Amino acid sequence: MLLKNSIIPAKTLILRSIHIYHSSANQKINLNIQFITTPMKHVFNVIILSLLPFLSFAQDLEFTLPISVSDGANTTNITVAVSPNGSSTSFVEGLDQLAPPAPPDGAFDARMKVNGTSYFTKYFDNALTAKTATFEYSASTGNGPITLTWDQSALDIVGTFTITDTFTGSFFTQSMNDLNGSYTIPNPGLIQSSFNLVFTPSGNVPDPIAETPVFFSKWWNLPR
Repeated sequence: MLLKNSIIPAKTLILRSIHIYHSSANQKINLNIQFITTPMKHVFNVIILSLLPFLSFAQDLEFTLPISVSDGANTTNITVAVSPNGSSTSFVEGLDQLAPPAPPDGAFDARMKVNGTSYFTKYFDNALTAKTATFEYSASTGNGPITLTWDQSALDIVGTFTITDTFTGSFFTQSMNDLNGSYTIPNPGLIQSSFNLVFTPSGNVPDPIAETPVFFSKWWNLPR
């Protein structure tokens, strides 16, 4: 954690802005601290006005993003997640949820594969680097098309997510950040049965508490 101070002198008011850089989240936290003079000499009432952009900067990055896969009659939730204890290559006991073997032809199926292993929930490492998972799906007989839905506001906060073809990744590309929380798989098409999800965490997490400023005061004796 790096700490940087800048002091702006004033006649009866000193403003000190503290910038804290949290390396694990790759974020800079701004603390605006106001020192206000009182009738007592050398005594200042210290009020922390705000803590932005979030309060939990000391915690390691972790989030989950459920993506619902449906054929109109059946639905499976596939959860993409990151954790300091996650792995982008192998199964993590206590975090990941494995998917069962694929059902017979004609049945609905949806799963996510990483290194050939099928998951309903996969926790990747929380490094701010690109990660890839392969989504595979099939509609049950007489149903379809396959539709994906997710929380768009949460997705936009936690990272960049791109749907690509499973061949080279260059024949088909669709940014999920440019959508409105849903996407219907084109059929026929290059991704009618599978696609690669390529995502990069931003270092941010949805945190409604962080939108509320924190106020507290403390008496502080400063030298003349």
